[in-house]
Order: sequence, then structure tokens, then C-alpha cells
Amino acid sequence: MEQYHFAMVIGATGGIGYRVACELANRVKKIYLFATTVEKLAVLENDLHQINNRLSIHAEPLNFADDDLNLKLKIEALNLENSIGVLANCAGTYLSRTFAGTTEDCIHKHFSINAMGPMQIVAHTIDYLQPGSLIINIGSSLSYQPKSNRVLASAVKHAVRGFSLSLAEELAESGIRVCLLNPRSVATPLLQKNSSSAAYQQAMPVEDLVNAISMILNCDRKTLFSEINVGASQGFLGK
Repeated sequence: MEQYHFAMVIGATGGIGYRVACELANRVKKIYLFATTVEKLAVLENDLHQINNRLSIHAEPLNFADDDLNLKLKIEALNLENSIGVLANCAGTYLSRTFAGTTEDCIHKHFSINAMGPMQIVAHTIDYLQPGSLIINIGSSLSYQPKSNRVLASAVKHAVRGFSLSLAEELAESGIRVCLLNPRSVATPLLQKNSSSAAYQQAMPVEDLVNAISMILNCDRKTLFSEINVGASQGFLGK
């Protein structure tokens, strides 16, 4: 099993981010957790200590509505040096509706959380990565299979996909790996809250996505996985 020293999880308290943080808890010595809700961060911090009581945890609220300078200063304040082994971008929103009447604020919000925010984080942390480091970006099957009632969500995930694949090419010569995971619907509390019971039942378990991440973490650090599509066998293309 490959061992990493530090990990950073963005969007750590969501259904996917929470499980990714738990997966990393026994793989690293220190983990940085960023999410919007202080209370949920406290719960996650306690849960991770239950998994590994020797784990050093730094938890901090992060709002992508902050300007770029604030995000940069938060990263610089961590005194990371060349220490990040795994950077997992799990921040995301759920939006299922027709595009008519979509406001500029709504468009900006979803691009900010899903694409712009993670891109800013990566831009400010690249100098702290080293050969063998791994960036994991959570995308969506919508990036290659758009849906008529997911116009904004599809556009956002296209941005994430283009960013990830281009970044993988750019950083490959430095020995820094970038992997984009494109899940279909994932059975998270967010999906359960915002979709039908049938859609939730057909969604893939979070554990299956985490298992894919575990596979990547277990591989040699020279092994590249630039993109992996993961989904439930039933209705994989997102009907």
C-alpha cells in the first residue's frame, strides 16, 4: 500500500468528501479538511480520530465566495512546504432543472463551487506538490453524457473535465499525477434530498467510488490514471 504524508480534502463534509477523508485517515499522518460548515467539520474531525487517533487534523471553513486573495492567504498560512501527497477536490452541488429562467447568480454560484474554487485551490497548491503527489478531481458522467434538464450541471462538469485532463498533461513531466473520476449519480444525502426515491435507489453506492480511489492510491506513484468513469450498471448513462 502506498503511503502519503499529508492529504488535503476540499468539500470534506459532503457525502463523497466525507468518505474520501475516512479512506485517507489511515494512509496519511496529517490531513487538512476544508468545507463550508463548521459544525460538520467538527463531526468529521471526531470521526477521523475514531478511525486513527494518531492522525493530525487541521480543519478550516472555506467559502468559495471568498475572493482569490483570501483563498491564497489561507493556503499560505498552513506552512505546507513540499508536503501535500494527496489533494482531493470533492466540492460539488446538485442541480436538476430546465435552463429557462436560470439567473446569473445561479450560474456563478455553481461554477464557483464546482469548478472555479477547486481550480483556484490547485493553482495555489501546485508549488507544494512534488513527484508522486496525486490530485483527485471528482467530476461527473454529465461531462461526456449531457442531459436536457442538466444544462448548467453539464456545463460545469465539462469545465472540470477540461481542466483536469489538461492539468494532467501539464504536470505529467513533473511526476505529479492528476486523476478525474466521473461518477454517475452517487447515493449521497444530497442526492436523496433533491431527487426521487427511484433515482436514489438506482444510484451507485459512495463506497464504490471510494473503492476506485483506493485502487489509485494503492498503485505505484508512477502509474497514471488521467480519467476513470465509474457508475451503476443500471441506467449508467443517466436516464
